[in-house]
Amino acid sequence: MDIKKKEDELFDKWMAQDEIKCFIKDGCPSPDAYSKSELKIIFILKDANMGAKYILSNPGPYEQREELRTEPGAWWKKIRNWCVPILNPKIKWEQVKSKSVKESLAPFAFMQLKKAGGGGSVQNETLIDFARKYKEYIRAQIAIYQPDFIVCCGVGEIVFKEVFSETASSSMSTPNGVGYWTIRLNGLPDEKITHIIDFCHPSARFGEKAAGTVAFGLSQAINFLKNQSAE
Repeated sequence: MDIKKKEDELFDKWMAQDEIKCFIKDGCPSPDAYSKSELKIIFILKDANMGAKYILSNPGPYEQREELRTEPGAWWKKIRNWCVPILNPKIKWEQVKSKSVKESLAPFAFMQLKKAGGGGSVQNETLIDFARKYKEYIRAQIAIYQPDFIVCCGVGEIVFKEVFSETASSSMSTPNGVGYWTIRLNGLPDEKITHIIDFCHPSARFGEKAAGTVAFGLSQAINFLKNQSAE
């Protein structure tokens, strides 16, 4: 069964359980590119900034996978800046910013922790409640991608504590100071080992001067863990 079919079946089951306004159908914009990528990496964000006006007039599901596959909004340039150095750690920063957003996102998957469309900000308490209520669905979606790395963007503690705490290791740090946990996706001894990266949100106000440092910091952390696992 292909990735998109698995996603769609999970989303149908999820939406049948509860009516979630503006349910975000997220995940893998290009299953073929993701499957061919050497590293399987998903980003978990907070929620999609759809705006109250949009949600009131469009309460049904929103197909974010299609947006990312065809015409990502301007905000996704911030994620492009992180994706490119992960797969090309020796690239120059100016080259990173010139890369196509759509093509740069293709080898990755992207999840919103809260599937209901949101606004410009969301309280941690709301995210925690959602993660607790839909823990099994969140885990099921993550399992579809069998990721080597789960990059948590401002939601690392929530994903660790509410979704994977019973299977995760103690918190550790890479040499450049990026926190992470090591888990087995379903908690079984023979299950795939995955690293949860505790990283900042792309909208964090670190400024353009630090954007490259942040992007390459994530790349360095992932490459350290990749090389460590290979030893």
